[in-house]
Amino acid sequence: MVAGGARPGQARGMTELWPAPVPGAPFTARSVAHLLLAAAARDTADWSRRMVPAGSRPSPVYGGSLVADAVALRERADQVLAAAILVEREDGTDWAGIAEGLGVDVAAAHERWAAEHYQWRTELDRPDTELTAGEVEQARQDCLAGLDAWVTQHREHDDPDAGTAPVSAAMERMNPLLELLHLRAGEEYVAGQGTVSAGPGAVGERIAVLERCALVCSELAGRAEEPGEGAEFADEARRCRDTVVRLRAESAAGQQ
Repeated sequence: MVAGGARPGQARGMTELWPAPVPGAPFTARSVAHLLLAAAARDTADWSRRMVPAGSRPSPVYGGSLVADAVALRERADQVLAAAILVEREDGTDWAGIAEGLGVDVAAAHERWAAEHYQWRTELDRPDTELTAGEVEQARQDCLAGLDAWVTQHREHDDPDAGTAPVSAAMERMNPLLELLHLRAGEEYVAGQGTVSAGPGAVGERIAVLERCALVCSELAGRAEEPGEGAEFADEARRCRDTVVRLRAESAAGQQ
């Protein structure tokens, strides 16, 4: 999947070509990483607060419970670190910059974190097998609502006022071109899974993928601001439809 759109102050890029994300478009990879970071940081902060001695204890000794809490806190801090590296990579930070932040050499940073980052990015494009896209969106909205309330509740008097939805305001959604690339990556994954066992089911799965791609390309062709871009998307839609016709004919011939 391609990273999120250009940030303010960058040169002309995809966000200017596609200024308005489609309502309900998925969050960018950068924003999903920020969401993970926010949730991990909140959980770590709450866990740290519970370790501060306050009031009388029911037992005069901890019996190892305090150490266990400290271990759990360290595990949560590790999750914050992992999410921070995801955000840095989505922001374009190279491995030299990440290595400097970690206090290790570049080779060590790359060896420890590159595969994990790649796996995370790959899985973002894979459709959830248990949740629909709408359910994923609702789960993220629920998480954002909780984070917004938490940040607002813990705002200090000298913190900048970011409104009543500070975390939600920082989230970005994919512009149509990025959404298309995301959609196609996910559909290619589904189609690849479907072709594991050859047969009419695999062909039908591929036809459904191509028909969906054709619809999306046609929609993007109509929104294009420059003639060349519109023609490119229209050509892609035409190629998808031609392939669908060919696959249907081959499938029908095979069944005779």
